[in-house]
Amino acid sequence: MSKSPRVRSSAYMQWAKGHVHVKYNLAASGVMNYPLSMLPIKMEELEITGRSFYGYPPLQEALANHCGVPTEQVFSALGTSFANHIAMAALLEPEDEIHIE
Repeated sequence: MSKSPRVRSSAYMQWAKGHVHVKYNLAASGVMNYPLSMLPIKMEELEITGRSFYGYPPLQEALANHCGVPTEQVFSALGTSFANHIAMAALLEPEDEIHIE
């Protein structure tokens, strides 16, 4: 029977695991559970699909206005992993070395 590899822990991982109950957790992927019955609209008014490939247009417009940029420069990612991918694709060069959790 082979030995399992030694798992090393970092100070960051210990901190991150101990701070999961924060107001804005950018380390988590997915959407929190939320009953549809709690939404302040009728179910027939709920639209969860549409033509926007780059995100919800009112959100994009609000973000663009807040940042003082054209709406065409705003892209909303569908989750943290995708946001990380987009940020790295925009900033990194082919020979860059990175470390990511």
